[in-house]
Amino acid sequence: MIWCLAAPLAQSRKDMAQEELLECIGRALGPRIGAPTAISERCIFALHTHRLRHICEHRLVHLGNAAQSLHPVAGQGFNLGIRDCVALVESLVDTRALDGGDVLAALQKYSARRRLDRALVPSLTSALPRVFSSSAAPVVLARSTVLLALDVIPGLRREFTRLLMFGAPR
Repeated sequence: MIWCLAAPLAQSRKDMAQEELLECIGRALGPRIGAPTAISERCIFALHTHRLRHICEHRLVHLGNAAQSLHPVAGQGFNLGIRDCVALVESLVDTRALDGGDVLAALQKYSARRRLDRALVPSLTSALPRVFSSSAAPVVLARSTVLLALDVIPGLRREFTRLLMFGAPR
């Protein structure tokens, strides 16, 4: 479980007795999945994100977390890295760069293919913690409405999941 908190609150949660923290986690998660029963070692990590402006430098390609690191909400860093690898191979094959074709043209194609996904996913993952930590009534209402819609509209949930797994359409 990754819990994004201000440093003082994170430290107080880390210092809580196990039963007290289990109760706190249970309240945060709600009754739907049942009460948590165990906690492993607790750690605090400062979150730092970065995004390179250019993912290709001549014949050097930055993939995955070398190109950008994301907030860990929704676990999208791994998915984005896999999509980087797939797009690179597709670009090399499309331009026949693997058979002695123009590697630099393939890398330009790769960079263009990744532009939308590399902009959309970091924006989404950086916005989610702010949305979920807000207690402003309009944000709470909007958040609750979207979560309810994702829960009860199967097609919407499927498309959102597809976006997170496979990235923005090209």
